[in-house]
Amino acid sequence: MQRDNHIVLMWGSKGGAGTSVTAAAATLHETKPVLLVDLDGDSAAILGADRARSPIGVNDWLAHDDVESARLIELVDHIDDKTAVLAAGIGGDARYANPERVEQLAKWIAEQPGIVIIDAGTGPPPKALVDVADRNVMVTRADYLALSNPAVVASHPDEIVLVNEPGRAIEQRDIERAINAPVNTVIDINPSISRSVDAGMFLGHRGLEQATSNLTNPDITTDGLPEPEIDYGMRWTSGTKDGSFRISYNPGTPQLTATNNATHSTEILGRYDDIASVDRALEGWADKHNDEGGLDWLEEQVGVDAPDFDGPSMPQRSPAPPPAPSHDLGISLA
Repeated sequence: MQRDNHIVLMWGSKGGAGTSVTAAAATLHETKPVLLVDLDGDSAAILGADRARSPIGVNDWLAHDDVESARLIELVDHIDDKTAVLAAGIGGDARYANPERVEQLAKWIAEQPGIVIIDAGTGPPPKALVDVADRNVMVTRADYLALSNPAVVASHPDEIVLVNEPGRAIEQRDIERAINAPVNTVIDINPSISRSVDAGMFLGHRGLEQATSNLTNPDITTDGLPEPEIDYGMRWTSGTKDGSFRISYNPGTPQLTATNNATHSTEILGRYDDIASVDRALEGWADKHNDEGGLDWLEEQVGVDAPDFDGPSMPQRSPAPPPAPSHDLGISLA
């Protein structure tokens, strides 16, 4: 059956990643009718839907197997004429709920018209919600502990929202390689957002409108998202050039590229139609990966007489890829 909606599932790699603020912002700035399903308990409160009239919410419904899904509509609050919120309530947790009950919730969500945003909280969400979603979005900071969590690594989100903190050693490409998904939104931390949330004034804040607009766009599906870059090694060395090099293949371009780890200058080593053809060209790369002269061997292997990578203005050099668009977001653990 054709669904008349667009479902975005959002979850955090770790507590405090910024999922609830991002989900609330995407809900607030949507111009079409939107329903926020808050399974975590914070995003609805950020929008002012704290269900002061009744503490019962969707997690309470999940915990009571004898209540039919048709009753869920009774728990929905309306922020305005286009924005509705199904708050979490005070009981239960979707991650530990009866799987059949979660499947009933997923079926109900699939029947709701318009845009549906699910704030699934921390950690990989239940499979039933993943299956019903058009987009599975992980929100993360450049946090080693979060990104090295086996459950997170194996979660297979469609895309990543990076909440960017200054001073972090982990870079966007490191996150994409670890999770095997593209970072399609980068949001810089802005303390003014935290202050607006703390003061209960987030409804009037417009700082995240541009950053979150693509998350709810039905025209942007997982089919249209770029494939993640494939890393073939960070420490290829050369006997004739200074520094070490990262070799990577971008299926979207499709190019095999060497990047100087120190200067970030790049050189295209070749264009290949698929990963299998790259693997054939790189046959034997594992043995040469850390050897001095490894890059020289690779250039010979793929038939490239590459110029010196070290100079800043080689005419043959491809420009470094532009950084992902950055927007303001204030999320603070303080």
